[in-house]
Amino acid sequence: MTLAALVGKTDIMDALRPKDEKNRSIRHSGTWNANPLTAAAGVAACRLLKGGEVQKKVHDLAASIREKGNEVLEEKDILGRLYGRSIVHIYFGPAESDSSDNTLPPTWDTSKIMSVSKSPMRKRLCLHLLQRGVAVGVSGGRFFVMSIAHTHPDIEETIKAFRDSLDAMVAEGSLEKEYLKQGR
Repeated sequence: MTLAALVGKTDIMDALRPKDEKNRSIRHSGTWNANPLTAAAGVAACRLLKGGEVQKKVHDLAASIREKGNEVLEEKDILGRLYGRSIVHIYFGPAESDSSDNTLPPTWDTSKIMSVSKSPMRKRLCLHLLQRGVAVGVSGGRFFVMSIAHTHPDIEETIKAFRDSLDAMVAEGSLEKEYLKQGR
């Protein structure tokens, strides 16, 4: 659902607050103002999120896709890592930070992270995944965006598509050799 909010510092927002009974109505127009469907969706979402179960499920799903995806990269001798929290990013290249926390990026060099996120190789991987029924973030650093709608069978299908896509890229030569470990 689309949503808009008007926020600001108290001294600025106070100018919109009615000071007395006579001035109770303040006109503030906007595309999504007073949209009951959007407001109801926002209230329902807040109720779902309040207990933390949704966040835990999404965190667990993302952990699963990171772990299994990183196993695939290791198995295929491909230099790279999946990292992130509920939005899982992909990085191709050697890990420069050897953290056991796979939510952290494998390098702190943002230019390397950005060059991977905009690379033709990454776009090719996105196309291979799409051909196998998995839509991922094509632009920017996003890759696998987890949500409450995803299930563990979805993760298994995604990992199979990831494995098959990497195999196809190696076979066609679109996975650049610099990202293959020695001996491949």
